[in-house]
Amino acid sequence: MSRTMLLATAILASTLALLGGCRTQPPAPAQTAPHSPCNKLAPATPAPAEVEQRRTPLYRYAICYPQLGAAGGKLMPALRKWAGAQLQTFLKVADQPRPQAWPYALLIDFRVVARGKGFVSVFANGYTYTGGAHGMPLPAAFTLTNGHLLEHPDALFTRPERARAAISAYARKALEQRAAGSDTAWCFKDKTWLRKGSAPTAQNYGIATFTAAAGRANGLRFYFTPYQVAPYACGMQAVKIPARVFRPWLQSDYRALFTEPND
Repeated sequence: MSRTMLLATAILASTLALLGGCRTQPPAPAQTAPHSPCNKLAPATPAPAEVEQRRTPLYRYAICYPQLGAAGGKLMPALRKWAGAQLQTFLKVADQPRPQAWPYALLIDFRVVARGKGFVSVFANGYTYTGGAHGMPLPAAFTLTNGHLLEHPDALFTRPERARAAISAYARKALEQRAAGSDTAWCFKDKTWLRKGSAPTAQNYGIATFTAAAGRANGLRFYFTPYQVAPYACGMQAVKIPARVFRPWLQSDYRALFTEPND
């Protein structure tokens, strides 16, 4: 069996296990859950504010919403809207009768990954399986900054194309360095693949969260989906870009959020 198939089988088996096996009695659609199904991916601290989940013979899904505090009024509706759209798409396929041993699965785990004065960043670590050799991740990022939801990382910059060029150069170098000496070095041997997936386009750099230390933003973390810069078996890749790389092009409204160039 190939490396990809082995990984896919393991991911699918663990996803179905954490979503509850093959019991047919569905729980209430939404509930508070200090011990959530998302904890098996990584323990959530603090625990999710709410978990929406359901199990049937045909499918399993779980959506874990984070504790957002004062930011919840503006940020939570965006999370619910995006998750609701993913769930609706999933159910259109998963709710259909079929002669298949594996139930279909959807898991969305929202986590606060950076928080400080003037910003909150949430990353959605999602996964869906609707048949085939393996499932696919469903990543998304949501950042509330200065009271507004950031629609795309480009909105941070006065000259997005120049900022992306600098970010792309840094990210590509970081990914190329992973090809030297690590257990996953083979993932990045195809330079053409890597260059295409890390080219400075708005699509390639559309998923990003803030990074922070001591309540101050100090960079951006960009996420590359499977197949974007490497084979599926290598998983999703992420690269942290220090603020000094893109600071010259920050909008004045966002410049004060980031630490000075000693980060």
